[in-house]
Amino acid sequence: MKDRKSTHIFFDVGGVVVLDFSGTNKWEEMLQSMGVNDENEVRFLEVWNKHKPRRCIDFDVDSMIDEFRNYVGLELSEDFSFLDEFVNRFDPNLSIWPVLDYAAQNYKVVLITNMYPRMLDKIYQRGDLMPDISWDCVIDSSVVKLQKPDREIYEFAHKMMGIGKDGKVLFIDNSKEHLVEPEKLGWDTFLYDPTNPENSSEVLLNLVKL
Repeated sequence: MKDRKSTHIFFDVGGVVVLDFSGTNKWEEMLQSMGVNDENEVRFLEVWNKHKPRRCIDFDVDSMIDEFRNYVGLELSEDFSFLDEFVNRFDPNLSIWPVLDYAAQNYKVVLITNMYPRMLDKIYQRGDLMPDISWDCVIDSSVVKLQKPDREIYEFAHKMMGIGKDGKVLFIDNSKEHLVEPEKLGWDTFLYDPTNPENSSEVLLNLVKL
């Protein structure tokens, strides 16, 4: 972070505030539990990937379930939910909660996240994943219909918070790709490592206290 102190801190959710699948084998574990194997994996990925451009905008991942049953041949229960399969495998990132507490008391704090439709609600419904933080703004890609790493979502966030010429943003994300456009906009950035959250959180806490 540069010399001038930030006025706003923007946090990603998955891989930062919440430990999702990033840097883990949870994706493979989930597919195995669904019955995906060497014989049907190609068909599964065909269905999964064809909706990639819209998955964090306006495409509900649970609408693929019939395709997984009929085209891929997966034997999924009537109450199966892809969203539940994801969220049930997430873990709280307790190491970052002190960072969030300090940030909320000293800065404007914002969530800016790529989310499948309805997923953020399910994350909150879990009860143990999100800290009790009063966010100044929540920018959910499936709500605003913009997504990272496109420049437009960062410009939208800047505008939503009314950040003037004296404003300074620090943005924390676990994807290098998602930091490129923010840096072009003059934001300070921090690449969070979800495989070593304790260390990343310690470094980050020291950073925001400068």
